[in-house]
Amino acid sequence: MQRISGIRVLLSVALSSFPVVQSVPPTVAEGKTTPQANVERQVVAAANAVPPAPSATAPYITGDPPRGPVKPFVIDMVARLQPDTGPGLPPIIFHDVLVNMRWQGHKATRRTTATTRPGETEFYMWATVIFDAKTFMPYYSEYRRRDGVFVRHQFNGRHVTETRTIKELKSPAVGAGEKLGTVTSEFDLPEPAFTWIENTGLPILLSLPLRQGFSGSVPVISGERDTLANNKPCTVGPCYVRRMTYHVIGAEDVKGISRVPVHSWKVSVPDTGFTFWIACKNPRLIQVNWPGPKHNGTFSMGPREEPPLGSYSDGKRP
Repeated sequence: MQRISGIRVLLSVALSSFPVVQSVPPTVAEGKTTPQANVERQVVAAANAVPPAPSATAPYITGDPPRGPVKPFVIDMVARLQPDTGPGLPPIIFHDVLVNMRWQGHKATRRTTATTRPGETEFYMWATVIFDAKTFMPYYSEYRRRDGVFVRHQFNGRHVTETRTIKELKSPAVGAGEKLGTVTSEFDLPEPAFTWIENTGLPILLSLPLRQGFSGSVPVISGERDTLANNKPCTVGPCYVRRMTYHVIGAEDVKGISRVPVHSWKVSVPDTGFTFWIACKNPRLIQVNWPGPKHNGTFSMGPREEPPLGSYSDGKRP
């Protein structure tokens, strides 16, 4: 199987249609010193040095291609595990932001997610992708832990520059006084592919003309050669490219993060075991389920029980 590269970044910004990119996000400009604001400062410095947009080489897509831009959103939600056997996990909090922006002279989209570890309330991991607003091809992606450990991929056509800390994402926490060295490598991609796992999957689904019987596939970056079943991103390149398939099972009414029933397309992504419910009207995420650790049970997303609740940037309930 062919090899490629991918990852995530993180950043929370005001939502407006294709604004001029600011040198610092609002939380930084306000002088806050929270862990999230500190991470955002690092993200801003890195994003300002991103190379030009990739060339227009098209990926191989079956079915209708994704076409943006997608509507901005802000969603606060909680994932809960229903295990098949044994004890479950404490809930995981998600803060998910998508904003359309102008980046390096191009219309682009940035999606940012912040997550806690199970049972905690402070965000621990940030993931961001920046991609072309119309074609969804990647410009930039990064994962960053609260303690400064990160991995970043910058895309310039088929050329990828990877920068990461020598200490990897799954390593123990950074010790007191420990210095984080970094390493940079470069490689070329064998074919264009999407950063689906890194954060572009949902925007792609939101952009598709979903309907009864709809199906398609796109090439995606993966951290594993032979499977997408573990939904494993590539955090040390060069990486693999595999084909992600999706199809509409039907339409049904679900509550999910909206708290009220919404008529939604049920979209299966069998390669990863994910199931998305996308509103039939005004397409937006209503619910998502995915396999638990070692495929024991199922995670389901729901609204937070305390403000801010699951919501969208227009302030309207689904």
